[in-house]
Amino acid sequence: MKDVISRIEKKVWQTIPGENRIGLLDGLSGIAMFYNFLSKTYNNIEYQEKLLLIIDKINNLISEESNSSSLCSGLAGYGWVLLNLNNDDIEIDESYFESLDLILAEDLKELLNKNNFDFLHGAMGIVFYFINRNNIAKTDFLIETLNNFSRELIGKINSNLNDVLIRESAYHNDKCYYFGIAHGVSGLINFLIYLSNNFKELEIDVKEPLNICIDFLKKGKKYDLKSKQFFPNVHILKSEISTSALLGWCQGDLGISNSLYNASIFLNNNELKNEAIALMDNTKNISLSESNVKDFGICHGSTGIIMQYHFASLKFGIDYCNEIKIWDDVMRFQTKNFSEFLAHTGNGQYIEEASILKGASGLGMVLLTINNEINPNWLSCINLH
Repeated sequence: MKDVISRIEKKVWQTIPGENRIGLLDGLSGIAMFYNFLSKTYNNIEYQEKLLLIIDKINNLISEESNSSSLCSGLAGYGWVLLNLNNDDIEIDESYFESLDLILAEDLKELLNKNNFDFLHGAMGIVFYFINRNNIAKTDFLIETLNNFSRELIGKINSNLNDVLIRESAYHNDKCYYFGIAHGVSGLINFLIYLSNNFKELEIDVKEPLNICIDFLKKGKKYDLKSKQFFPNVHILKSEISTSALLGWCQGDLGISNSLYNASIFLNNNELKNEAIALMDNTKNISLSESNVKDFGICHGSTGIIMQYHFASLKFGIDYCNEIKIWDDVMRFQTKNFSEFLAHTGNGQYIEEASILKGASGLGMVLLTINNEINPNWLSCINLH
């Protein structure tokens, strides 16, 4: 394993000079987290020095140009990484976080005005940062910000869930809603549970909105012969067309199984638990050719599938080793046995990618996780828990 991780790290490091994205999931912040794990796992001074160089580069990029506030690509994601490094060589002054809090709180208001609750690119991602920040700082400002957001989100779910879910489709020129864990109702389910479990000062109950989301999700359940899954990726409102989901983290039954299982534990609902397990078990029948998987990444590739089966094994107490082996073989083929890391761009092209969500650092972190070298808690940053 150490040799494989070393080969992955060398490929990741080669991308750093040309990488100017600061993101947690799509850039340098996530890569910094990868190096922090490497430094702690292997007690290697070289990895520590590279981590410090990456942090310096991120700070320089932030000072030179404006950045988004999102968890995926912007300041919320970088802030979350800084909160979780726990590295003696990286000291962050409290005033830095206080300034970041104010910036993100203003951006949060704008996102709420636009009804943009998305986890990766919208309000829930910023609030994910605030939840983690509050667990360390617990200021009146943070508690008030989180409770104000929670009341608005839950109020909208309770009155009309569509106000939270419906958005413009980038591909169909029409309004739509998603089902998957990245952008859809199953992701909202996971977020509500995370909010309740990790924000102890929450002043409003999440059970009613949680049941509303579950009922909404179940209404969209219908077996699709094309994908061999029960839930679509997206439903287009004007045409009333639901598009087939691929097998992956971002969409499809794997992530939905995770959210339903989490809901079953939270609500003490055995029927829901059995439904979650049945969803996961059904995916075992999906082959590579049927999966529409075209690369190795976490987002919509083989690494994300491996991680989902591993995580399900831990949570369900069910052995998915055979499925992990099948997709591990696929991943090794796609990466030419860890020698190249190409992400599919969606138009038939492939590019070298080092990020967490679609690239080599994400693969490295998953391998460290399934080999019990690092704690899987980092998966909360992709709304998986």
